[in-house]
Amino acid sequence: MVDSQNIRKGMGYALIKLAGAGFAATLFFCYMFLSSFDLYLFSHEIKNPFFWIAFFGVGILVSMIIDRIAKYYPKLEIVLYLLAGLCLFLPIVWNVYPLIAATIGLICSLLFYIGIKLAAKLNAFKWTFAFTPILFLLLTIPDFTVKKEWNTVRGDQSYEAYFSYFNGEDHIPVKAKKGEKVTIDIDFTNRNGGGFGYYLIDEKNRRIGLSNEEKSVLTFEAKNTETYMLIITGDGLQGGFEVSWKKE
Repeated sequence: MVDSQNIRKGMGYALIKLAGAGFAATLFFCYMFLSSFDLYLFSHEIKNPFFWIAFFGVGILVSMIIDRIAKYYPKLEIVLYLLAGLCLFLPIVWNVYPLIAATIGLICSLLFYIGIKLAAKLNAFKWTFAFTPILFLLLTIPDFTVKKEWNTVRGDQSYEAYFSYFNGEDHIPVKAKKGEKVTIDIDFTNRNGGGFGYYLIDEKNRRIGLSNEEKSVLTFEAKNTETYMLIITGDGLQGGFEVSWKKE
């Protein structure tokens, strides 16, 4: 009987912590989406493991440590949460946006604190936010790329695409044998000032180290015989791009 009670108590405690993290993460993710209204960008941003580790790993662990300390110094509880938020977020972007990092850390830690307090009192709140993050994980599965009036021309070692609108990514397979040096030339036509980019991955989804001879020329040496994937990204881009590659 005692064992079952301890298990229930432990599960309840874990759910409260999970709900606190889920509440903070949900509001943080909602802010990320509302700042861009771009499902493609949002679905890729929330794949960042830092967010999940920060909220559901480090956040919960630190919260449990704070509980221990708060037993002896209850007045320090909220201060410890705010301090933990600063320590977690501030080192990440200190050299770029220290004030923004500090603000995000303080807000997220405060939301975490509010979340666990509400979860301890409201059963519906606890169960809702303990599992809400699953919905965000599901959003990382679909491809939200948008292509309008998309036309392509494919060659043995070339690929061209022209469009009226491109927001997302396009994949171009590049086959190479082990030891071959591959040079990829990329030329963009940007008619509206939209954003664009590109990167290369291998069959294990690892980004390949590239040497940039020119702004739009990428070279790499194939470590294995496989199909590499050139990822072209567009951010509300209108125009087109041309890709060609040669192997030596």
